[in-house]
Amino acid sequence: MNNKSLLFSLFFLLNIFCLQGQEQLGLRLENYSGTNSVFLNPTATISTPLRWDVNLASVGVFLENNYGYVQDASVFALLRQRESLDVRLRSDVNNENLLPATAFIADYFDDGKDRYVNMLTTINGPSVMFKIKEHTIGAFYNYRFAFGSPNIPTNLSFYTYDERALFNSFPIAPFDGSIMIWDEIGVNYAYKIETNGGFLSIGANIKYLRGKEAGYFENVNAFDLVKVGIDSIASDLATLNYGLTTASLEEETFANKTTGTGFGLDIGASATFGGYKDEGYTLKIGAALLDLGYINFNKNAQKHEAEVTQYTDVSAEEFENIQEVNQFNELLQQVSTEITGSPTETLQDNSFEMYLPSGISLQADYSFSENIFLNATIVQGFRLNKPGVQRNSIAAITPRYEHRWFSFQVPVVLHNYQNLRVGLSGRVAFLIIGTDNIGSLVGRFSDLTGADVYVGVKVNPFNTNSGDYYSGPGRRKLGRKRVKCYF
Repeated sequence: MNNKSLLFSLFFLLNIFCLQGQEQLGLRLENYSGTNSVFLNPTATISTPLRWDVNLASVGVFLENNYGYVQDASVFALLRQRESLDVRLRSDVNNENLLPATAFIADYFDDGKDRYVNMLTTINGPSVMFKIKEHTIGAFYNYRFAFGSPNIPTNLSFYTYDERALFNSFPIAPFDGSIMIWDEIGVNYAYKIETNGGFLSIGANIKYLRGKEAGYFENVNAFDLVKVGIDSIASDLATLNYGLTTASLEEETFANKTTGTGFGLDIGASATFGGYKDEGYTLKIGAALLDLGYINFNKNAQKHEAEVTQYTDVSAEEFENIQEVNQFNELLQQVSTEITGSPTETLQDNSFEMYLPSGISLQADYSFSENIFLNATIVQGFRLNKPGVQRNSIAAITPRYEHRWFSFQVPVVLHNYQNLRVGLSGRVAFLIIGTDNIGSLVGRFSDLTGADVYVGVKVNPFNTNSGDYYSGPGRRKLGRKRVKCYF
């Protein structure tokens, strides 16, 4: 295996094992989701028949990119060969028919599009929700990881760059990338108001944030780049901002230290209409703003700004002396020297802010019967400011069958309005397993560009019958007096 093949293999294995589920729809949408549903809309519990709910643990892992792929592969197919993984770049394969059945072919996209990569992970720790009359209150703990670059210029695509002639300049549009690891301790509150045709609810999640590690890079303005060698580049005009925390780098292992703090906020509203008794509905709609806030990293942190104002070339050979992770400060000083002539000129501050992966979430849930539903969800990611991590955008249609003791969902998801994926999720009592991209997990039928899987375990009341006329989502009995029941 040559170096390029090895690098490609490590890239995909890293992404598979270090994958946030994009929105983990199987954990969020149904009326029995309980506390898990508040991360898509803080008022989603308006329709739950559960008096209380405890999430013991759930985890979602997600990766998607349009830079490279593994041909005719899946996560499980790669994992089965992990002890002797054989991944070869297409440029190294002369005849596919002569390859062993256990070999995989990796390649890069060459379609003229801008590139992106997203790796996101969320661990939902112990969380609890209670309903007290018109009020829903809860508390939760999440551990989150996000990495991505949403707008890599097509001129940096592998084949476009690799085949470019030396000493010819080409434009690089502004782009950025970021990584952040943090946890959050939060409370949820929602208030329900009875209306003529159903219920209206408003609510919020308030989160205390503890940053663990972070880093970012931003090319602020468009500039011309020159390829002066296989591993050498040059430019005479560029503005580069970058920053990072160094706690784990200094200890040569993930330190899990708090290097910054902040606050986050989710706010939302939901309404139900028609045809159902008490918590039930014919139609439920909702809207929410998610992950408003930022973390101020002010321990083991560095903020750099570099202005390239004269012809400067940088070669990988100049950094061959950097061999260990704990030499990262030396690397930053060397970069500063290459660009400005001084090892400390680029260092501007010992703190920086990183914004959360904000999003707008819209939901509509229609019930055809007591157990059969159709959900439509749109999440549009945005950033309040830079630097910050970018949330994925999705549009999804999800038919589902739900029952007190089991459920079944088939989400059809358009990821970043480019890639159509079909998922599958199920719940049996208190165990939920699912994916929003089932084709990435099994078989060798399509190209592998990412993966998505989530699993959760929870407990809640065995008996949801909370009144004379209510035993979960069901039709309102016409001509009978509605009995309010909140517990």
